Amino acid sequence: MPLSNYTSGMPINRIFDNIQKMLVSRGAKQIMFDYDNGLATGIMFTIQSPKGLLPIKLPVRIEKIKQVFKNDGIRYKDELQPYRTGWKNIHDWIKAQLAMLDTEMVKLEEIFLPYMTDNKGQTYFEIMENRNFALPTGESESEEIIN
Repeated sequence: MPLSNYTSGMPINRIFDNIQKMLVSRGAKQIMFDYDNGLATGIMFTIQSPKGLLPIKLPVRIEKIKQVFKNDGIRYKDELQPYRTGWKNIHDWIKAQLAMLDTEMVKLEEIFLPYMTDNKGQTYFEIMENRNFALPTGESESEEIIN
């Protein structure tokens, strides 16, 4: 099966604009991009849910995409192709998740749970990964995960 969006030619600024429009139309209050060497490596935003504002952090791991291209023998002339591929996949993922939200198949919290962050900026996925995905066993332990 071919890698999704590995030939995407959509301009990166249009991908960013579309992502922002989708998020704002669903209640995003703040949107910020994280940069490394002039390239966006992630997006962070807060979005309104029935439970309040949720802080979300979605990574785009360009080096991983480059490695997949290499492993799959995908050649590209434009050095930004892995970057565009990663961001177009984030775009498509958000679009698909929001379509499920629009049809009430899922709750907003279900979509973004792994990417919600604590007050230190760690995602719930990162926290659970550090715990070998062991769930909390008591009230004090679950308080520790949230904080």
